[in-house]
Amino acid sequence: MVAADRVESAVATARRRTADLSHVAVSRLTVPQEWPEGTFDLIVLSELLYYFDGRQLDELLSRATASLDAGGTLVTVHWNHPVQEHLYTGAQLAERLSREPGLVLDVDHTEEDFVLQTFSRVLPGEDPPLSPAGFEGLL
Repeated sequence: MVAADRVESAVATARRRTADLSHVAVSRLTVPQEWPEGTFDLIVLSELLYYFDGRQLDELLSRATASLDAGGTLVTVHWNHPVQEHLYTGAQLAERLSREPGLVLDVDHTEEDFVLQTFSRVLPGEDPPLSPAGFEGLL
């Protein structure tokens, strides 16, 4: 598991709290410019995307999608009320995420206060996309 934040104090706290978990690596990264190496079966982008302008958001989503294993899952959750320093609401981000190439929407949970979505990375040549159970060979 890789956890990342751009704030050094948050990284230090996370490192201290996970010090006895050998499978957890905590890095100080500033996305989208910096991105962890490798591919992942799960990427969580929570309370983050509304801080990026259009170009940065496009780059971040492209990097996240490219870093997902085939059939991997992207989870996003964002506050859905206008905030002065936020460039988007959760609903606006949901609409933008719906257009990201290579992702298919699995879950769309919207409440007054937040929007939570999960997406799967589409397998090349897969039409229609497999469900998570289909991908795991459970069907």
